[in-house]
Amino acid sequence: MPEAYLTIDDSPSPRTHELLDFLSSRQLQALFFCRGDFTEEYKDEAVAIASQGHLLGNHLYSHQPASLLGVEKVQEEILKTEALIDEIYKAAGKDKPGAHLRFPYLDRGDGAKNEQKFHDIVK
Repeated sequence: MPEAYLTIDDSPSPRTHELLDFLSSRQLQALFFCRGDFTEEYKDEAVAIASQGHLLGNHLYSHQPASLLGVEKVQEEILKTEALIDEIYKAAGKDKPGAHLRFPYLDRGDGAKNEQKFHDIVK
């Protein structure tokens, strides 16, 4: 049977608990790509994500395109967000199952905002 992975960007947020209820009601698991700034602001929501068995991934700290930040700043944002994710798993009493990263806008530093190209593909 084919598998699909449900991913959710720009988490956590004030609506995280609603989303968690929806996922639970349908027995779905997701990988939440977390912005570092939102993870600090909505720590309880991030802990709830991990507590319910969902995965947390890194979506950089400030959610800026990598090509605007430069290599050193991107590395700093990745490490800062990853440290927050480690804290969330610890607060949830869960082992961290791995590390996952999605660049904001799928911009890997070359200036191409690849997510915008999807609009051309699905026409």
